[in-house]
Amino acid sequence: MSLQNVINLISQHRYSEIANSGQEVPPSDQMTKRHVKELHDFIARLDTAELVEILDALSPDDLLLVWGQIDEDRLDDLLNEVSDATRDILASRSSYLGSACVVNAFELV
Repeated sequence: MSLQNVINLISQHRYSEIANSGQEVPPSDQMTKRHVKELHDFIARLDTAELVEILDALSPDDLLLVWGQIDEDRLDDLLNEVSDATRDILASRSSYLGSACVVNAFELV
């Protein structure tokens, strides 16, 4: 199942961060970068519907980690498909706002 694959990749990434936290080498060393790249490559192969299911199932911290690895050209489509709860988490804790979420003050008049 794809959700389990994503959770495993996140776990590997978090483990490598923890393992490196007590060392002089920063957490963004080769092992951590490798896990992030594996996560990015894996989610890049998923179709939108499958990725939406995964995003909706993740905890907020894991959601933000995965969201940061999604190619920018897919973000607006995903925002339109995820649940309201997932969208709220992304809006409140992510620096990305899709073009559909941005409101021009002049459009309100």
